[in-house]
Amino acid sequence: MKYLYATLILSIWLFTSCKSDSNASKVAETATVSNVVKEVPVKKVEEPVAAPTVVDGVKTKEPKVVDTRTKIKATPVVKEKKETATPQPPVKEVQKEVQKEMPQEYVKEKAKEVKKTTVEIATNATTNVNTNTPTKRIEPNLKVTVPIEHGRKPAVENKNVEEVEKVDLKKNTKSKVPNKPGAMNIDHSIFHKILRNNVSASGVVDYKSIKDNASGLDTYLSALGKTDVASLSQSEQLAFWINAYNAFTIKKVISNYPLKSIKDLNGGKPWDDKWINLDGRSLSLNDIENKIIRPQFNEPRIHFAVNCAAQSCPPIGNYAYSAGNLNTNMEKATKTFINNAKYNTITKDKVIISKIFDWYKADFGDLITYLNKYSNVKINPNATVEYMDYDWSLNGK
Repeated sequence: MKYLYATLILSIWLFTSCKSDSNASKVAETATVSNVVKEVPVKKVEEPVAAPTVVDGVKTKEPKVVDTRTKIKATPVVKEKKETATPQPPVKEVQKEVQKEMPQEYVKEKAKEVKKTTVEIATNATTNVNTNTPTKRIEPNLKVTVPIEHGRKPAVENKNVEEVEKVDLKKNTKSKVPNKPGAMNIDHSIFHKILRNNVSASGVVDYKSIKDNASGLDTYLSALGKTDVASLSQSEQLAFWINAYNAFTIKKVISNYPLKSIKDLNGGKPWDDKWINLDGRSLSLNDIENKIIRPQFNEPRIHFAVNCAAQSCPPIGNYAYSAGNLNTNMEKATKTFINNAKYNTITKDKVIISKIFDWYKADFGDLITYLNKYSNVKINPNATVEYMDYDWSLNGK
């Protein structure tokens, strides 16, 4: 019995040892798998017991402090492999490759389509603005603003900037007409059309035709009467007064047409008749020439631009003057008149010239010097000067 009891004790001890070894082996295996075991400190938490009370002067037991620190196994961290993005070629390289593969004809065709679309968009934007403004264009040869009968209406107000042609200042040192661009605030297109359709290249005027269609001239003269001359540039003002002189001279003739000479009117002094209403004043043709143009502009070439409706007068051009063509046309008219044998006979030692050079001698300064600026023949400084008789017969058909 004694031995049996000892054997039982031994068996229990062996069984307990085996179990401990087994538990230790399992713990080792767990540690091997997880690799990390953390102890997480936990704050001491008071056990939810009632507050201590005092009974008969004796406190009840204090609340227990429980250490809730436990072991928590951390989740193993597995590093993920980042996929490396395949490098892409630059945009420019792609474009180059596309252009290589794309036919050149196709590229050019697409470029034309884009350009055409851009132009159409800009055109539509221009067309839809300020549609009440009359359409204008610059006539290439004369640089006069004239209407376009069938065309788009411009998007800008009725103000065109014309480039004033440069003139040899050595010839015109006293001229007050500037050689620079000026805004065109007045439309001379109606008068330009009348002259172009009714005046020949040599200055012969079809007064009958103008009289039969007088409404156009009347419209133009009415527009001149409403113009604020002070608001115009210097070049515009001179063009305004030259056109006004010529237009009102034509009006006086057709109002009394047919006639043989303008001197048949107003007792032989049609230029002194104050019948013109311009710039808020009542003026005569002489007022326009001698009280406005000559003193204000100091420009002798105007004598070859204004026309008095006589045969011996410098021929009227078949165009209207404007800020853009003013200097060019005055220069052309002066040179043409001086070298025309109908009006002047010029030789090396003698000149027989128009009475205009006598009547307005003060405007030209030294006459031989002035003539030599335009004459095709070089005149000697001491050449003889004579004046032709003036033919006052009408410069019409």
